[in-house]
Amino acid sequence: MSELIYGWSGGKDSCYGLDEYGISKVDRLFTNVNRDYDRVSIHGVSIDLIEKQANSIGIPLEKIDVSKVESVKDYQEKALEFYKKGDKSEVVFADIFLEDNREKREQVARKASIDIEFPIWKKDTSKMSRDFVNKGFKAILVAVNSKYLDKSYAGREFNKELIEDLEKKGLDTCGEHGEFHTFVWDGPIFDKAIEFNFKGVVEKETEPNTYYYADIEAL
Repeated sequence: MSELIYGWSGGKDSCYGLDEYGISKVDRLFTNVNRDYDRVSIHGVSIDLIEKQANSIGIPLEKIDVSKVESVKDYQEKALEFYKKGDKSEVVFADIFLEDNREKREQVARKASIDIEFPIWKKDTSKMSRDFVNKGFKAILVAVNSKYLDKSYAGREFNKELIEDLEKKGLDTCGEHGEFHTFVWDGPIFDKAIEFNFKGVVEKETEPNTYYYADIEAL
């Protein structure tokens, strides 16, 4: 039986997109993992926490090892290999604005001869961020780009106060320009909240900017 798979980061966009798309339609979540650190790529969240999310949602999670990936071409080849494994009919992503990302994802899907959907594409991010909070989702900022925000934002709760703060700074409230990434620990798609401990903030130099990561661990 063919599977519908859903790209999962553990952040607010993928959670909101899954809720909008419908959990019952999805057979499997998949996420990119750096096995050198056992963390999800870009967001920097421990794979233990991502697995707890999947268990709470009730959908199997498959992990793609991207620790050796050094280019977009490498990533596309990894994705293509994953799509062709087994019987997959469709892939779904929660991208909102980034045309380049969408185009690359569509290229790989075409090569794999599977369908692709973007259920929250071109959503108004100001309305979406507020709807996310109003739906009862709970999230914190786990990766913060120093180009846009200072260290104090790492570990902050994603709530109405933060949304208003971001708007005053002229920033996209969903972080669509790379301002920040989030980890969602509770909400309507979860059977139970994800318990974690905030250990502090880790700074990482990534040219040309510094990133601040909230160091969180599963309990």
